[in-house]
Amino acid sequence: MKTLTRYPTGVYLHLILKIIISVLWLLCIASAAFSSPVNKFAGPTLGQNPASVTVCSGSTVAFTVGSVTAGASTVWQMSVNSGATWTTVPNAAPYTITTVTLTISAISTTLNGNMYRLVATNATGTTTSGAATVRVNASPAVSSTTHASFMCVGGTGGLAVDPDATLAYQWQVSTDNGTSWNNINPADGYSGSTTNSLTYPASVPLSMNGYLIRYSDTVKATGCYTTSIALDTLHVLSSPVFTAPGYPNPINPSICPGGNVSFTANPTPAAGATLAYQWQIKFLTGSNSDWAPTTDGAVYSGSQTNTLQLTGFNAAPGSNNRYSIRLVASYPSIGCASVSNPATLTVRTLASIAPQPKDTTVCNNAKAGFSVTATGTNINYQWQTDNGTNGASWANITDVASNLPVLDLGIVTTAKNGYKYRVIVSNLCSPPATSDPKTLTVLASGGVCSVLSSQLLSFNVQKTGSAEAGISWKIDPQYAVKYFSVQRSADGARFMSIAQIDKENGKTSYGFTDKTPGSGTNYYRLQITGENNETVFSPVQKMQLTIAGMAQLRPSVTAAASTSVYINLAQQSAVSVYLTDIMGLVHSRQTVSLSKGEHQLPLWIGGLGKGVYYVHVSDDKGNTNVLTLAKQ
Repeated sequence: MKTLTRYPTGVYLHLILKIIISVLWLLCIASAAFSSPVNKFAGPTLGQNPASVTVCSGSTVAFTVGSVTAGASTVWQMSVNSGATWTTVPNAAPYTITTVTLTISAISTTLNGNMYRLVATNATGTTTSGAATVRVNASPAVSSTTHASFMCVGGTGGLAVDPDATLAYQWQVSTDNGTSWNNINPADGYSGSTTNSLTYPASVPLSMNGYLIRYSDTVKATGCYTTSIALDTLHVLSSPVFTAPGYPNPINPSICPGGNVSFTANPTPAAGATLAYQWQIKFLTGSNSDWAPTTDGAVYSGSQTNTLQLTGFNAAPGSNNRYSIRLVASYPSIGCASVSNPATLTVRTLASIAPQPKDTTVCNNAKAGFSVTATGTNINYQWQTDNGTNGASWANITDVASNLPVLDLGIVTTAKNGYKYRVIVSNLCSPPATSDPKTLTVLASGGVCSVLSSQLLSFNVQKTGSAEAGISWKIDPQYAVKYFSVQRSADGARFMSIAQIDKENGKTSYGFTDKTPGSGTNYYRLQITGENNETVFSPVQKMQLTIAGMAQLRPSVTAAASTSVYINLAQQSAVSVYLTDIMGLVHSRQTVSLSKGEHQLPLWIGGLGKGVYYVHVSDDKGNTNVLTLAKQ
């Protein structure tokens, strides 16, 4: 029989204590294992599980486990079927992999719903992280069509994209070539800054040149947004500038008919801009609406360059031979036109003569001359004579002025009878015009040389009223007369002019009334001055008239500073004239010796006030007249 040995009680207690400690140690190990955040079993330790995210397409997503046990190998895995199967994520776009982080760049909606996890392995085993799910909301598409907006200072424009009711819009501007961007402020004059259509300020200033415009659109439901690239670059152009004084060169040219000329202008465009040109022309007297563009052809060339060439240019009817020419400079497609000041083109008129000079007939020792009517631009005259050679030779006249339309030969004698005269009219254009030769006839008659009866058809004087002479005459319609001088004489030898009557075109009958003829016999004649300043006289007519008194005031009522005392004497006499007022105060006195006949003495009355005065006229024969003067 086997004998059992009884151990002491202390031995059992010690054994029980070891068992308890061992159990507690195992519990601690188990507790530590089960309380691990990733792995409850053997394998590498992970710092955390990757977190699920919801993002917008195009953004960058990163999954991380924070940390992993040193020396462990890691593999990121992906499931596209809610975790049913897993595949290794490649370290290639759009993925970027480090030990503990998976980054997805520019994520697309094709990855929506994918799950990602990390598998870590070392000698102790394998640890797999929890799975993270990515939700990808689509970001809106934006336009990528870029363009440059060219506009004039003061113009306007805008930019628009296709509308979408699910989107919210925001336009942005960069004033520093894209370095920074700011939301467009409606207070700056823009409209539609939060719509799909942006309108620039109504009058774009030059300061907006170089602005960049872009927009972003946001999906209202998800908040996902996309910002475009710079879609528009603003080019705000100032109008071309014509340097002062702003005229084409030359400013005022003159050419002959069929001549050539060119105009050049050099406007300055805005920086970097290209100019378009168009020359315009109109009659000088035309309105602004008459400007017409030139078109290249036989006459014009360079119509759309900065130099216009005119070849074989002739003036059109109604142009008055003067034109305005200007250049319009602008920018292709957008305008911003500037207009030069107009140059003035004059097309000279060739010298021409119409009508021709006429033959001249004068008396010996009378004035003679010729005249011509010529047209043309800046014409010159040169009269010539044949010096009595019957037209065999011609020489320029040098003894009198011969460069005017009227050749005044002055007093001529019979020595020049039969001389022929002509005029050459010229200007800068060829050919000059030469008149027909005309003949000077100098009559060698004695006494007073009278006009031909074929030219002065009648000349009559007769008494009219109580003390007036009515003078009338009639001429041939073809008689070339400048004016008539009516002359009167008391003795038939010494004549003075009492009136000048100009010839009127088409008129053949003329008349004049002498209201102050002298007492006794009055002699009358006409001095006729021709178009060439030649003078002849009519036959003398006489009229007998008896007038009481020897003196008259002419006029007797006046506000002028002087009047005249008309005196008609039957014989030579000393005449006294003095002026008094109604109180008998003498204001002036004079005594003169006068011959027989008519005289007019000036009487100064400038210092008299308004009123009635008396002019006393007496001669040394005892004749006296008292004349009444009304000073106004």
